[in-house]
Amino acid sequence: MSIWKKGLLRDAGQWIGGLTPTMANRQFWDNGIIPWASPKDFRGSVISKTKCMLTTKALDETNLKYIPKDSVIVVFRSGILRNRFPVATTGVPLTINQDIKACLVSKNVNPYFLADYLRLNESSILRDCAKVGTTVESIDLEAFLNFPIPLPEKKVQDCIIGLLSTWDRAIEQTERLIAAKRRRKQGLMQQLLTGKRRFKEFGKPLSNSDKVNDWPYIKVKALFGIRSTKGNPNLPVLSVTQDQGVVLRSSLERKINMSDANTGGYKLVEPGDFVISLRSFQGGLEYSTVRGIVSPAYYVISPKDPICSSFYKHFFKSKWFVKHLAAVIIGIRDGKQVNYSDFASMKIPCPSLEQQQKIADCLDSCDRETEVLCQKLDTLKEQKKGLMQQLLTGKVSVKV
Repeated sequence: MSIWKKGLLRDAGQWIGGLTPTMANRQFWDNGIIPWASPKDFRGSVISKTKCMLTTKALDETNLKYIPKDSVIVVFRSGILRNRFPVATTGVPLTINQDIKACLVSKNVNPYFLADYLRLNESSILRDCAKVGTTVESIDLEAFLNFPIPLPEKKVQDCIIGLLSTWDRAIEQTERLIAAKRRRKQGLMQQLLTGKRRFKEFGKPLSNSDKVNDWPYIKVKALFGIRSTKGNPNLPVLSVTQDQGVVLRSSLERKINMSDANTGGYKLVEPGDFVISLRSFQGGLEYSTVRGIVSPAYYVISPKDPICSSFYKHFFKSKWFVKHLAAVIIGIRDGKQVNYSDFASMKIPCPSLEQQQKIADCLDSCDRETEVLCQKLDTLKEQKKGLMQQLLTGKVSVKV
């Protein structure tokens, strides 16, 4: 290993925090033009756009400070710290809230070197710098500032980042392709699941209409039956997620603080079933491809023949369904939940089995294409991580 200067994160630059201007003063927010970042904005490696914007008045009348472009920002307080440590660089000058820290890097530090080093040491930072006894997961500032970092000469840092940028470009390109594939699928769902676009063997597409008039509309309870089979404690316990559907609990990276003891009362789920949480009122009917058991708090519904369950896997995520599901929601705000009896009495479209299968095949194909790209993305990220472990620690030297 080459000899690099040993430093601490406090040596990388000036670390500062942010704040949230009072929401009561709309002059701070309405028609804002200044990006204001919160943990929700950490969706990529570079932040150039934020969900919320501030006015110049907010900047003038509070202690908020502009964070320059090409600074490093990290999340210091958020439930997301249970699983990961979000790091980003700033693509534009912006402001931050109180849950974020920013590093205005020293002239001898490449911000992208610092950001990649923090990402590489994510697990160590979460282990060694986490606050204890807080209600919301947080990073201890002093422990973080005293976290070690190797600081080679700036020209060495620049060279390393130049090498890693090849993978960064490939990762960014793949992420754009994934986003485009998902947008394409959403467009196809909007058209195919309403009959506004059809395969030629099934007739002409309809004009703008909220309802597919030539498809029969049938009550949910006529298409699906409740499965309440219990007494299978030896089957694997399943978790219901809105991003992955129904999966083995053991496959989740995040920890689920629930005991698998006394699962005799859990409900059986077969491949092709749907699992519903009464509180999943935003299209949260999740499809299962695995056999296992779920908590009795869930409803499990299984398709009655002859229907294509894969067609309804996509339909239950469609804008049409989510919009009409709103009619059977009871309660307000966090108390919202689905009334199952009303849900079971909802009428939903039921095209011919052949048409269901054709539409499902098309949308499933979109999912497979996206999955191939996601696997490629994972591979690229693993390759970059391997390079980072060699380059950012000096184990492999670079020619400057």
